[in-house]
Amino acid sequence: MNSHGGLTLDFLFALVLVMSMTLLLGVFSFSLAVVESVQYVAFSSSRAYFPAHINPQMQKKKAQEKFDELTKSNGLSGFLKPSLFKVTVDRIGDASDIYKRLDNKDVLEGVRLKVDVEMLKIQIPGLSSSEDSSFETFVTSLIGRESTSEECQSFVDKRFTQLLNLSNYQSSVIQPDQYFAFDDNGC
Repeated sequence: MNSHGGLTLDFLFALVLVMSMTLLLGVFSFSLAVVESVQYVAFSSSRAYFPAHINPQMQKKKAQEKFDELTKSNGLSGFLKPSLFKVTVDRIGDASDIYKRLDNKDVLEGVRLKVDVEMLKIQIPGLSSSEDSSFETFVTSLIGRESTSEECQSFVDKRFTQLLNLSNYQSSVIQPDQYFAFDDNGC
């Protein structure tokens, strides 16, 4: 039996194995770098959601606008192609039904993004199932939310009514019809 070329087969096998592992590590590294950039998008969108506005819907709209602005910018749009990564807004607002509060003071308001790594959906014959196997994760930034103008005004009105209804309140101090509420955003 002729053994010429046996070393060539070993070399080709090793070369394919090393190149495959290098490619796989490169894809994982690239994916982690993109997920880190998506974390910035989540944080920036959450920061846009945080400041007070007229109502909660406007706060959510501002967060969505910031998300759209950043994902369509020149810096990230090249990475966030649907064939490589799908990044969508999973939730804007209260996330207390998803994440457990450790304390009543915990604020679970912010932005949660879903990242689907499309380029890791590799079908390997004999090892992969025919159903859609997905590599997805959630990137979340929960930094809270300031009360809106509507919520603040409601709080001020309720506080004034409660002051008037105190049992030791003397009607000679403040007449409700002569009182002008001036609040300096004390919400």
